[in-house]
Amino acid sequence: MLPAGLELENQNLAQSSASLKDAAETIKESLKSMQKARIAHQEFRDDRYIVQLDLAYDYSNRRTDLLYLARAVTPGEYLVPPAIVESMYRPNWQATSDAPSLLVVRPR
Repeated sequence: MLPAGLELENQNLAQSSASLKDAAETIKESLKSMQKARIAHQEFRDDRYIVQLDLAYDYSNRRTDLLYLARAVTPGEYLVPPAIVESMYRPNWQATSDAPSLLVVRPR
């Protein structure tokens, strides 16, 4: 889930206004990790980023970073929801991250 005040920037569209390829080196390393992952499906929705990984690939001893680019569109203070990971077919495979602190979007 995205915090209110943000919109996803779909990196798969040619007219995307920004790119993760222009990010800092630490982000570029995470982007390389994501490109190595076997992504079966991605959705860029209004309120969330959804990704499906092919679990036939062995992820057991490997970290996989997943990134998305969001654009601030509405100034304000927002709570950042935790990330949720779950298996569609094995409901006992699930996890929830810690929720980051408050996100403040300031007008320019």
